[in-house]
Amino acid sequence: MIIRLSKKLLLFISLIFISMLIVLCLPVHDENHYLMVSIDKHDLLSGTPSPRIIIVGGSNTIFNFDSYQIEKEIGLPVINMGLHAGIGLRYELSEIVDQLQNGDIVIIIPEYAQFFRDNLEGGRILIRLISLGPGSIRYISSWRQVLAMLRDMGLETRSKLMSMLGFYDRTEIYRRDEFNSKGDLIGHLESDFTGENLAMQAYEVRSLDDFNAQSIAIINNFVNKANLKGANAFFAFPAIPEANYCANKMNIEQLYTRLESELKSEIILKPQESIFSLSKFYDTLYHLNGDGRQIMTERILQKLNDKYH
Repeated sequence: MIIRLSKKLLLFISLIFISMLIVLCLPVHDENHYLMVSIDKHDLLSGTPSPRIIIVGGSNTIFNFDSYQIEKEIGLPVINMGLHAGIGLRYELSEIVDQLQNGDIVIIIPEYAQFFRDNLEGGRILIRLISLGPGSIRYISSWRQVLAMLRDMGLETRSKLMSMLGFYDRTEIYRRDEFNSKGDLIGHLESDFTGENLAMQAYEVRSLDDFNAQSIAIINNFVNKANLKGANAFFAFPAIPEANYCANKMNIEQLYTRLESELKSEIILKPQESIFSLSKFYDTLYHLNGDGRQIMTERILQKLNDKYH
């Protein structure tokens, strides 16, 4: 009896798994999908001669910088490789490390969540990225990423089905054609929307009890490889609202202390230097609006000018 039930259960689980694989393997034809801009960013990276400034991180980076202004003031071409925190910090670094050359400057700006639990490995969004552009799989560098994707297969299967059935309407700014030629998202710049209504949005920086030491290991490994190629890598903290910084101050300071002592890259923008009023944000507590973007750009420019001029 038990054996027969076990066989039926195994068959049921296998059918579910196979069904998810079939859905995930269905071709996706959406040339204007937000994640498809990854192709443009890689073309820009491979087609731009060194030395260059390369910005790496999640979606905070695509909202928060004016790469044209940085390029104009520093005198080096800028490539904003940022995309989405959901692809994970490990992937974000892996996809550019082999392209680094002598004189390149890399600015790493991950969201806080990348340092806790297994967020740095990616998951559902990484599955979608590979589904849209199968060539992305070559930047998978760890079995941990594979486990994270397996864990999120159910979520992505549901999301993909909903999208294929037309339940998701992508008429907002999250589209490939809303990026400029430097990799910055610009579709929100004409909006007068401010983030005061984000005051109740949940935001938590976890304690070091949930810290993932792999985050430091992969950054330091990246820095070592960059240095061998003659490139410099710097670290910066992402923009967050002042009230959310204050609410998470103890955990943020503990994280900063640990990173400062263990990272091999210099921290050029500290947590206290990345605080903004809520009115400077757009649609989440990481995404700045046009005014906030200008301020953040000026802050990073000041740091770069101090080092290179």
